[in-house]
Amino acid sequence: MGDKDQRTAIPTTVVKGKRKLNEAGVKALTVFASRYSKIGMAGIKAEFEEAKKECKPIQKSFTFVEATIHSELNRNVETCPDVNRVVLTCNVPPNTDFYNANYITMPEFDRPFIAAQTPMPHTISDFWRMVFQENCSTVLMAGSPKENDAVEFWPKKLADHCNYNDIFVNTRRVDENSDYIIYKLEVLPEGCSNSVLVSLIVCLDWPENSRRAGHFLGFLKAWKQFPSLMEVNAKDPVVVISRLGQGRTGAVLLYHAAALAVTQGKEINLKSLLKSLRKQRPGLVGTADQYAWVVMNVLLYYSVKVSGILAYTTSLKHEYDKIKLE
Repeated sequence: MGDKDQRTAIPTTVVKGKRKLNEAGVKALTVFASRYSKIGMAGIKAEFEEAKKECKPIQKSFTFVEATIHSELNRNVETCPDVNRVVLTCNVPPNTDFYNANYITMPEFDRPFIAAQTPMPHTISDFWRMVFQENCSTVLMAGSPKENDAVEFWPKKLADHCNYNDIFVNTRRVDENSDYIIYKLEVLPEGCSNSVLVSLIVCLDWPENSRRAGHFLGFLKAWKQFPSLMEVNAKDPVVVISRLGQGRTGAVLLYHAAALAVTQGKEINLKSLLKSLRKQRPGLVGTADQYAWVVMNVLLYYSVKVSGILAYTTSLKHEYDKIKLE
């Protein structure tokens, strides 16, 4: 057996953790780790640029008619294609049926997702109408509501409440961690008798066009809220938001797709997964640095469970810590 075959063989190691991986999952991880360790950060950047180029013909076919009509409700009208946009029905009319948000589906996903921009000052009620309409129990926000023109769109203190036009939002619980905060919110539109309970997970320290700052475990602890929060109402979407609903939102979705591929024992073809995402909303995963962040987080999370990929992970991590990709 040659060196190449030895590097991609299934590691004869004990898989740690409660969520056991099958043999196919361990093999897929080993191939993934070996490949990215070999191509390094330069190869990761080249792969990202290839994916962007290959997506251009498809993205040119997008239309943005509704976003253009409602241009004042968008930070960028060319982020929300007509074909899979979320059409609001709650309290319509008199309210608009538009919010900058798209349904995202993938074969790997255990349920649909919604990728969206964070609310603007005049779209807060529209955002919560969408969350209520879609019966979303989980919203993950990548970044801070204080960046640029973003706005705080929920009451942050325990037991506080606020009316955003015709939407009542009440904070029933706050769980603060060093890297993320979970707000348990009650959302109730005017004229409705039954509220929905929403877990808003805020991932801190994540610049708009770069990788997330801080230890990788910070994000992973927030991400691991998904399974426990998603056990109920398995067909209802989870919302992932960032300022434009593109780069950081896409990084979260891409990581989730890759992690689920591992547990399903599938090949982790990150480039193909990225292309599938960008066919549904332009700009998901905005930079090569965010793409590298996804690669690194997959390796770091699973190297704790599968010791056979630890050497590959350590090798790439040394380079990752020294280089930031544009």
